[in-house]
Amino acid sequence: FALKIAIFSALLRFAMYYVFPQRVSEGQESDVPVGSGKMFDAIAANYDRTNTILSLGMHADWRREMIDALNLKAGESVLDAGTGTADVAIMLAQRLKSLNNQGDIPPNSVIGVDPSQGMLSIGREKVARAGLSDAILLLHGDVQDLNTSLPDSATFDAITMAFAIRNVPNRTLAIQQLASRLRPGGRLAILELQS
Repeated sequence: FALKIAIFSALLRFAMYYVFPQRVSEGQESDVPVGSGKMFDAIAANYDRTNTILSLGMHADWRREMIDALNLKAGESVLDAGTGTADVAIMLAQRLKSLNNQGDIPPNSVIGVDPSQGMLSIGREKVARAGLSDAILLLHGDVQDLNTSLPDSATFDAITMAFAIRNVPNRTLAIQQLASRLRPGGRLAILELQS
């Protein structure tokens, strides 16, 4: 497993410098902050395909392991922070549906938040194709200030964040925001390639 992560990490670094055409050279100023929604808007169209190719499909297994670790129960609600193109959100809704004997799950059982409108647009298409539009709500927002996208009263049984924390400028603030949205006994799972 550690070797898979090391290989994926090396391939991801290669992609960030050579595959994604909208890169900024070292030392060059940019009006697009690293990790911002605008940065991911620029790479949204190629993001899923590139991740799959570079990880040899392993990223799906790692996401599944993260979801397994949550030990979800029927009827729970989940926030997917940094949802991107909604891969984790879809997997979460499918898991909740399977826990409910493939029956319907409450509307908006999974909420995904991401700063990139481009990634969310692709995510909404994928959610619709999966037939999960009622189960998943995707919102534009920043994990460093969840109040911009979620009502103050919104809390969750579990929160996930996959391959996104490294792009957050203030990680401490982001973790505090996520923790404040967990219900008592809630679980937080963060999947990342590096610390």
